[in-house]
Amino acid sequence: NVGIGTTTPSKPLHVQFSGDHGARIESEDNHASLYIDSHTSYGQYIRFTEENNNKYWINATGGKLVFRPAATGTEANQVAFDASGNVGIGTTTPATKLEVAGNITLPSNGQIKFKGTNHYPRIFAESNDLKINLDNGSTNYTALAIDNATGTSTFWGGTSNRRVQTQDDGLY
Repeated sequence: NVGIGTTTPSKPLHVQFSGDHGARIESEDNHASLYIDSHTSYGQYIRFTEENNNKYWINATGGKLVFRPAATGTEANQVAFDASGNVGIGTTTPATKLEVAGNITLPSNGQIKFKGTNHYPRIFAESNDLKINLDNGSTNYTALAIDNATGTSTFWGGTSNRRVQTQDDGLY
């Protein structure tokens, strides 16, 4: 074992120092790289610890890059990026560009937007009511509104023409 700043190295290369310092890999005229190469069928890790307690691991394994808080082996607590560009939160096998295993919470003014060529439908909450709005690029209008307090659902046609409204006792 080789020690820099320590006479008792615990790993093949052990660097110890005081203060806010670190290690640097620098190139003056090209890419600078850090290579982590493991034995066949073993993953590669960057491990973040504090006082020898695991805080966070970044693990490359099986064609995926996995962020593991507290070095957890629990898939539900991990974030994974695969070679296809898919991202999984709570799953290490995402089948789409974003797959979340669990609930998603948006702030009160949050929206889910769908980008089209000349239109931008969106789903959002407004005053605790659920709305789906359509936007043709120049006009934004509500297509569906569900009132949280009464359960009334209103379907709209065009920019302001109410078409169908339902209540707990039927249509009107």
